[in-house]
Amino acid sequence: MALLALALPAVDLTTALLLCSLVMVLLLFLASGRKTDPRFPAGPAGLPIIGNLHQVKLSRLHESLMQLSEKHGCIFSLRLGQQDTVVLTGYEVVKDALVNHAEEFMGRPHDHVPTYCQVNRGVCVVMADGESWKQMRRFTLSTLRDFGMGKKSVEDKIIEEASHLSDVFQAYEGEGILLLT
Repeated sequence: MALLALALPAVDLTTALLLCSLVMVLLLFLASGRKTDPRFPAGPAGLPIIGNLHQVKLSRLHESLMQLSEKHGCIFSLRLGQQDTVVLTGYEVVKDALVNHAEEFMGRPHDHVPTYCQVNRGVCVVMADGESWKQMRRFTLSTLRDFGMGKKSVEDKIIEEASHLSDVFQAYEGEGILLLT
């Protein structure tokens, strides 16, 4: 034991913690490499945990994506946090994807919210897709028709309510309105 103590130089606690932290960050960086399907389009390299969020301005997302498309082409991928995303830019590319390859692009992304809905027997109307969505849409439209959707009487009620809402807004005469009440 004494021989081991002589072989290793004295290292204070701060240096040891700094060295361990550096090794952990390096391991995290190496472990978070892209482990996706090789057919996935190429894109800019991301950082561990945040992915490419540092390269995208969320307030001007369209401009950020267009700048990235100039460098990486019309079809590229980003990692936003832990979520891999494919970006399509340009009219022809988007049209080709949505018209000629509609089957591959239909539906919604499989994330934690749809998974939660599937576990709870597909009770989420908003996140439904596929056959479940078709059945819910049919039911919703038939129920709304029973209540008068598409008939003149409903249009008259909507016009009356819009007129009433306009009167309420005009009563405030330029003051702020708290719409939550």
